Amino acid sequence: MISLKILIWLFATIPAGLLLIWIGWRGRRINRVPACRQCWFNLTGVWPASTVCPECGVGLKQRGRVVTGQRRRVWWLIVPGGLGASMACLVIAGAVFLTLWGQGVYQYKPVSMLLWEGRNGSPEYSKAAANELAERMSARKLTNEESHAVVQAALVLQGNLERVWVEEWGTLIDQAALFGVLSDEQKLRYRKQAGVLELVVRPRVRKGDALPVGVRLKERRVGAHTDLSMAFQVTGIKVSSNTESPVDGSANLFAQSSHGRIPTDVSTTRLNGSATGNVWGRDADVLAYCLPQLRSIDEPGMLSISVECLSSTSDLSARMQGGLSRQLIPSDPSTRLDTLTALVEIVDADRESVELVPETASLKEQMLKCITVTRVRTLVDPDKGDEISLIDATIACAEPTVGVAVSVHIRINGTEMVLGDFTSSGFPGAGYQPSNSALPNARRLFSWVKGEVPDRVDLVLRPKPMLATDAPDLMRIYGGELVLEGIEVSKLLP
Repeated sequence: MISLKILIWLFATIPAGLLLIWIGWRGRRINRVPACRQCWFNLTGVWPASTVCPECGVGLKQRGRVVTGQRRRVWWLIVPGGLGASMACLVIAGAVFLTLWGQGVYQYKPVSMLLWEGRNGSPEYSKAAANELAERMSARKLTNEESHAVVQAALVLQGNLERVWVEEWGTLIDQAALFGVLSDEQKLRYRKQAGVLELVVRPRVRKGDALPVGVRLKERRVGAHTDLSMAFQVTGIKVSSNTESPVDGSANLFAQSSHGRIPTDVSTTRLNGSATGNVWGRDADVLAYCLPQLRSIDEPGMLSISVECLSSTSDLSARMQGGLSRQLIPSDPSTRLDTLTALVEIVDADRESVELVPETASLKEQMLKCITVTRVRTLVDPDKGDEISLIDATIACAEPTVGVAVSVHIRINGTEMVLGDFTSSGFPGAGYQPSNSALPNARRLFSWVKGEVPDRVDLVLRPKPMLATDAPDLMRIYGGELVLEGIEVSKLLP
């Protein structure tokens, strides 16, 4: 599709070209002699004595038949004006034709034009070009040279992160592998470019606070039927400051992992396309680290965070058989080394680094729809009978309007007790308890309570900004109190 800006330029080119044609055809005046308007004959010595032009025979008595000065046509205005107007008309006519007749014209386009549209066209045209090339490859209508050129162009598109990835090009590469067109080198390149990692840090951190750093999968650049597994691990973190004071612990930035993993752990995620039919693993696993507190920085300024990350992509079945224990080897040809960088602003300790979004009726309603309590269970201690019970609650938050960082309280018969903390961050923090729930950001919270637990309880969620400072992706959180009333409690037998 032609963008609106290009369409405006095309429609503006037509009148501009016509204006150039008119100016050039009218010509520029070359003298001040009387001339016939019909044929521009020089009437010096003829008019006004004669009433007829001796060149073309037109009568000269009518008003406007005689003009002052002969004119000469300006062809360097006529030619570009005509070319510009005609080309704009052709492009607009072609766009109208494609709109009315759909994608049927793609079967007549040469391979070179289809590849050009894949590199430069909109996602819709790039998708249509990839589908047409896939049909030709399936029907054996491409020569070996054309097939290799198509695969190479698809790999270039996959590696160009500035272009929106169109899944059909990945499907084309998978199809080339089935037909034996994909070489081992191209197959390795396809897998190394399949997953795109990103570094997530807080853009603003207060002096003295910890600096959370997260690495996660940003994009899957694969085909619709691709099913791969990607393993990645952080091998180095460097922090550089624009101040003269060094950063505490800069020689050993792996001192603490925010969810109990050592820095050499390998995290895995599934690189599967939209047509695999199984959504398991679509959400990327993440690696999160908490750098030492930045107390040695005397003045606020900018920090540059650089993270080195190894990644390796293989078949899902091979990864499942091999397990998750092996470490990635930098010298392995299948391993890719990425250097992810980001800037962090260090501000004074008295400045707020978390924005509390004020409570409104509409926002509160939206937040209550996002937060789900999948279950609340209670288990009575067999040794103490009904005197003490274990509360097990699972809370999930699906795509909230703003971030969530709250302290969760359980209200039983008007009495409140702290159940635990909950955030909507995609990077689990310390004390994180995993959940088997399929809902995003599901957390399990445990707490012992005295006395018997009724069949229904209330959960009260109060904002806790300090929780957000430990997450790299929570800069704005909901500032109001949320009450989930009448949550059903299922009681388990001891």
